[in-house]
Amino acid sequence: MKDYIEIHADRFIEELKAFLRIPSISADPKYIADIKKASEFLVSAMDEIGINTTTFLSVGHPIVYGTKHIDDSYPTVLIYGHYDVQPADPIDLWDTPPFEPAIRDGKIYARGACDDKAQVYLILKALEAMINQGALHCNVKLIFEGEEEIGSRTLEQFICNNKSLLAADAFLVCDTSMPGINQPALINSLRGICYCEITINGAPEDLHSGMLGGAIINPLTVLCSIIGKLKNDDHRILIPGFYDGIQENKLNDFNLNPNPKLAPYQTGEVGYTPLEQMTIRPTLDIHGVTGGYSADGPKTVIPSQASAKFSMRLVEGQDEAKIFSLLENYIKTLAPKETSFQLNKLAGSNAVQTDTNSKACKSAELALKSVFNTQPTSMKIGGTIPVVSMIKEHLNLNPILMGFGLETDNIHGPNEHFHLNNFFKGIEAVSLFLNTYGEKKMENTKTIHEFN
Repeated sequence: MKDYIEIHADRFIEELKAFLRIPSISADPKYIADIKKASEFLVSAMDEIGINTTTFLSVGHPIVYGTKHIDDSYPTVLIYGHYDVQPADPIDLWDTPPFEPAIRDGKIYARGACDDKAQVYLILKALEAMINQGALHCNVKLIFEGEEEIGSRTLEQFICNNKSLLAADAFLVCDTSMPGINQPALINSLRGICYCEITINGAPEDLHSGMLGGAIINPLTVLCSIIGKLKNDDHRILIPGFYDGIQENKLNDFNLNPNPKLAPYQTGEVGYTPLEQMTIRPTLDIHGVTGGYSADGPKTVIPSQASAKFSMRLVEGQDEAKIFSLLENYIKTLAPKETSFQLNKLAGSNAVQTDTNSKACKSAELALKSVFNTQPTSMKIGGTIPVVSMIKEHLNLNPILMGFGLETDNIHGPNEHFHLNNFFKGIEAVSLFLNTYGEKKMENTKTIHEFN
């Protein structure tokens, strides 16, 4: 297996570069053609290695489904990834153009390099190597979506409508991270999310602030006031009932190393460590505010409308639908009668705890230990992968969260990158996981040493 990977390493990298060149930004309608192009790229890549593919088109972006059936007696692994990426703004903070992949110091730089294109592509290269050598002892189902970065808005309906199509014995996701370059991890906890947009409406048009200022309500001022009342100075969220149902837990800091460059900016909920703030505590963050005039030079207006986008990361014990309702009721008490407001939920999913004692997770543990020569740590992360809670709820599958990114890979930010060493180790680890899980499920006697 290692020989196959080494022989084809240069080709793998060139193919990955081609994938990364596609600006498949799901949040911006201007890139709809590129979303389609990225889905077609995956279909072609899967066809070439002998995976049967189908593209599902609905009201959202295409869902690419693939299957490789080996034998009815073998277990089936469902594997998930996403081909959409975040917007690359601000472009001027990138050292090289975000959609022109560049290799520096053993890392490949591009938007989507870590989240999630390299991790999607290493799955396909693992399957290519196994199929080519007749070493695939699992049936495999693949589902790649183009809406993860906008909350997987149409995925849940697809899952509910296709339960038999997606039925499997195990569920693998490679869209997470490791705490260090040589320290693999199995993720046992993800936070949920409730992503919202609020719009405050005042007068029907922008007005002159000199002629009418002081007598007409300013929606942007109202919006800022509401935002200021969502949290207090101790970073405690002020929405009534927000913390109901949460169990108080404490963690050791041994399994997370925050980026040292960010230490001067570190703050958070009083009474909790940075690890706890980033993994097991809920949050509320403002992501963008619009309203009035923000171009060069002055323009003295009272804006007619102002909006903000923000999200709440949720933990076990919180329900995203209930949290949205609590938020809406709270804003009703804050918004003055001279304005109206709309509150829209753009995405929502609940927190997930995983069982790392299953046969599938034990197989992943063995694979990671063999490839990295280090026992993988069990780690909680603060991010959200909406499909995980959907698959757990509707298909009753416990996820194996085995990713190869690093906390320093700058996902969602400028100069996002992925370590090429982890790309190739990821190919090995996924291959070995599938082989080991098939053996464990079939009680086969082949050893990891023989596989390598």
